[in-house]
Amino acid sequence: MRDNFCKGNKKIVRAAGGAVTAADGRVLMMLRRGAWDLPKGHIEPGESERAAAAREVCEECGLDPALLAVGGEIARTVHLSAADEEKHTVWFRMDYSGDPARVAPQTEEEITALEWIVPDEARRRAAGSFDTIRTVIEKLITGI
Repeated sequence: MRDNFCKGNKKIVRAAGGAVTAADGRVLMMLRRGAWDLPKGHIEPGESERAAAAREVCEECGLDPALLAVGGEIARTVHLSAADEEKHTVWFRMDYSGDPARVAPQTEEEITALEWIVPDEARRRAAGSFDTIRTVIEKLITGI
């Protein structure tokens, strides 16, 4: 698979992220720039989608990588980023077996809060967020 490339005047960015659940079924969501979101980020050259997703989730949320299990793919989404880049993101299901209270938002990425919430509340928050986040949360909750 190609690393980041250009298509016309737009830069195409490859990214990966995850929808993380705790043992009690709560979903981890983050507040970034005033919107509820899920952790994701750029795939480094030569890095697999799965490895990038795990790395980004752990970096952005302060999770212990040894306690994060990456499951199957949930969805692939495309959106325009704030930098007018076309971001192609692959999303994975993830389970965290560590202490949910031990999270730390990556403030340099403008993440101001992390919360573990029940699926119905995750669905409600996603409804007021980005289309891509709504899609991922809905697929996570329904198992589709």
